[in-house]
Amino acid sequence: MTEHIYAHEHPESDRVRGGGFTIWFTGLSGAGKTTIAHLVGPALDERGCVVEYLDGDTVRTHLSKGLGFSKEDRDTNIERIGWVASRLTRHGAVVLVSAISPYEETRRHARELVEEHGEFIEVFVKASVESVTAAAAAAAANMPPDFRVSITNAPGKGVYPVSSFTWLLFYEDPKDKAQSKAMVDFMKWALVDGQKYCAELGYAPLPGAVVKLEMTALGKIKTQ
Repeated sequence: MTEHIYAHEHPESDRVRGGGFTIWFTGLSGAGKTTIAHLVGPALDERGCVVEYLDGDTVRTHLSKGLGFSKEDRDTNIERIGWVASRLTRHGAVVLVSAISPYEETRRHARELVEEHGEFIEVFVKASVESVTAAAAAAAANMPPDFRVSITNAPGKGVYPVSSFTWLLFYEDPKDKAQSKAMVDFMKWALVDGQKYCAELGYAPLPGAVVKLEMTALGKIKTQ
């Protein structure tokens, strides 16, 4: 006869391994949060730490797949990252989080979750909107047709050194033309009228020269 197993009779262990902590990098998109995390990580690894990375964009492709960019969805994404960071911290890992996380309330909630098990260190990667946009503008002169270019350490005055673009990939001749048209129309809106929402969402607006190149590229995508 098989004995039944009930969850309440086998409570979750409250053991904390110790030594774990979370470093939470926040700031504008393209400010270098992920780049800095991947510079810090190997140094901690050399010191014997178990290092785990939680990147906001990567988490969106797995744990938060399907979420949009409304405040509610952004808060949900950050809350999920905070919960995972707390569990890893509990088991002695050093967690390096890279997430825009513009709202103080959600960062505070993430801190509360983590600090049940270890230290929470918040690092604001201070890059102004103007300095990140300047880095993008510096790359416009030598922008390749596929836009694969690094704007880290871009030349020029007032340029933020650890900047990067956020990319979207499109097929030039997609099978679903209706879907393609909808995406192209959205991108054209985002590149023009949508730019006014950048600061609120934690993004730096693209400079005019880059917008012009992007619009030309969108014109090559078949939508019918």
